[in-house]
Amino acid sequence: MNHKFKMSKTLKILILILIGSGIVFGFGLNKGAALVELPLLVKEETPLKAPRPLYVPDEIIVKFKTGITQDLIEKFLQEQKVSEKYESKFAKFKVLKIPATKIIPQLVEIFEASPLIEYAEPNYYAYATMVPNDPYYSYQWHFDNATTGGIQMEQAWDIETGDASITVAVIDTGVAYENYPAPDHFHIDSYQAYGGTGNSWWCGANIAAWATEPGYGNGWKDYLKHSFDLTTAIGTVTFTYQYRHDLEVTAGVAYDKAYTEVSTDGGASWTILKTYTGNSRVGGTRVAWKAESIDLTGYAGQDVLVRFRVYTDGTFSDEDGNFDSDGALFVDEIKLEDDSGTLFYDDVESGTGTWETTKYEQAPDLAGTSFVAGYDFINSDTHPNDDNSHGTHVAGTVAQTTNNSLGVAGVAFNTTIMPVKVLSGAGSGTYQNVADGIYYAVNNGAKIINMSLGGSEPSDNVLKDAVAYAYNNGVTVLAACGNDNVSSCIYPAAYNAYVIAVGATQYDETKAPYSNYGSSLDIVAPGGNTGVDLNGDGYPDGVLQNTFGNTPVDWAYWFYQGTSMATPHAAGTAALILAQNPTFTPDQVRQRLQTTAEDKGASGWDQYYGWGIVDAYRAVAPIAISITTDGIVNFGIVALGEATTTGEAEKEIIRIDSGPANLDVKSTVFSDNGNTWNLGLTNGPNQVKWEFTSSTVGPWTTFATTTAIYSLASGLATNATSSLYLKLTMPIETSSSAQYSSTVTIVATAP
Repeated sequence: MNHKFKMSKTLKILILILIGSGIVFGFGLNKGAALVELPLLVKEETPLKAPRPLYVPDEIIVKFKTGITQDLIEKFLQEQKVSEKYESKFAKFKVLKIPATKIIPQLVEIFEASPLIEYAEPNYYAYATMVPNDPYYSYQWHFDNATTGGIQMEQAWDIETGDASITVAVIDTGVAYENYPAPDHFHIDSYQAYGGTGNSWWCGANIAAWATEPGYGNGWKDYLKHSFDLTTAIGTVTFTYQYRHDLEVTAGVAYDKAYTEVSTDGGASWTILKTYTGNSRVGGTRVAWKAESIDLTGYAGQDVLVRFRVYTDGTFSDEDGNFDSDGALFVDEIKLEDDSGTLFYDDVESGTGTWETTKYEQAPDLAGTSFVAGYDFINSDTHPNDDNSHGTHVAGTVAQTTNNSLGVAGVAFNTTIMPVKVLSGAGSGTYQNVADGIYYAVNNGAKIINMSLGGSEPSDNVLKDAVAYAYNNGVTVLAACGNDNVSSCIYPAAYNAYVIAVGATQYDETKAPYSNYGSSLDIVAPGGNTGVDLNGDGYPDGVLQNTFGNTPVDWAYWFYQGTSMATPHAAGTAALILAQNPTFTPDQVRQRLQTTAEDKGASGWDQYYGWGIVDAYRAVAPIAISITTDGIVNFGIVALGEATTTGEAEKEIIRIDSGPANLDVKSTVFSDNGNTWNLGLTNGPNQVKWEFTSSTVGPWTTFATTTAIYSLASGLATNATSSLYLKLTMPIETSSSAQYSSTVTIVATAP
């Protein structure tokens, strides 16, 4: 930008522009690559029997005041007839077991009234926020597409793909990050075996907390599998076994089921041969053993897999201690025959043999993703594996292995994932679980926390304290706003001071019909809508990632919808921002996400879109500015000691081509290549008073020294402009009347 003024002769002031920019390198995404062996599916919806409970029915959370002795605590608990079940090693709150005769809200009031207690509250439930729907297929329009643009990932990847030093904690149902044995829900047991003695296979559990007969848990996805060589089978091939079961049916709806299935492609797909639900009573009140026979003649000449699979839904069922039977599925006396005789027989008296029971596997498309150690707060171990599928889907959006000629992509695929399991296989957990998961993530190096979960009730102690701890320790927290289409976010997303609340949009960039909104909403991101096909590709518009279906080894590419799916788009973008700016605070990450978002709805912030749709490209794009004026100002001839100012006609205009940006300015001395005019707070001999402002009404700022950098404007969004006016008060004496020049540098930096 060139400015001219004259004193005797025209004096030229050269003002150059310095544009701050990031490192740019080429990156080619291998588009169109897919794992053809795995199908593309949409999550099925399972009906809810009743509204989900707000809190654990026999627990409260209590924190005693600092300095209260253990003797006083124990005496108080004895007086209230409650017992300590758990103490958080992070926040030191206690989970107390409450007798069935006590009413939770009343007991909370009693505890809050005690001078010993800092706070007391119910142990609220948190639930995964993915909205399941019917099966269809779609592509990753939510990352990039030619019509609405998604979150502009292709341009963003040309600039930044993430850094392994940035760890994102996925606090969820766990992540399919390793190969590891699953809990032995399907196991050999002598409990009421076939024939009254010996052993049988049983998918169920003896748990001490279940006061009556053994049963089974919520959200189980278990199998018992065996391979059979039928390549030489002759004649009629028959698969027989003895079985019994008691699987929940409520109001005529079968919520829990067992299946017998066969696969001819190594387990990539399965055909259901038999379905069981309800109970196997035979003319009496007890569950009885029954015989089953399945004709496998059609599979002769092939290698096959046969499995027994048990699925239990995520809502509360018989494992509450009120059983009328044994629960789940028993199998015994398993036999495979053809016309030549018995090909296989197992009376389950010689151990597991060659049977395979449920196991955890690393998701195929997470094989190249970086992981650090996490924790399982549901099972209290160091293996936070996913037994639901939700957390794996979420983790994939953040950092799915990318550019590997396999499957799909992730937003920040060079980022590191920390799996933290706080939700069960049923997709539910308590605020205690969630809070401890947050403390763990912060204390173990996470820079970002993604919580695609939440509960409807506030917890101004347990949960709020945890997210405040994260924020105060420099960890950026993002959470799902919720899927009830109501005017408030769920918790912890509603804790706006500490958490970035994320809502959901659909393909056309309008608010997804299920997405919550309201005063706590900060930004939105693609969450999908599997009820529509707005892009006309013949498939529903869900968010696609690699996760499992019926069991933890049934891999496919699944489309989910929900604010759970939107949140990792924002968390992944936050990881890209931190990869470029690792010292950014949570407030700076928030500001970058919000100021670079694609504005939707009413201008600026509004309750339906917050600050707009996450734009990954603009969030990481190098800052660029340009001068929209000619860069030349002619002051004319100015006498010594006089002041002159650029007016509206001579002002310079700086536009933010890629922001947001702060604008700063600095200046050199004036020089004629031999003599100089120094800068100062006042003019004098060979010294000017050189000032600037962004407005004709000031205030004016003086370039007092050549080393100082002065602020012109801050927080300017892309396409915003700032004016630059200059005022020069001439020296009272000068050593030369030659042409002088000065360089003003405009520095654009990230907010």
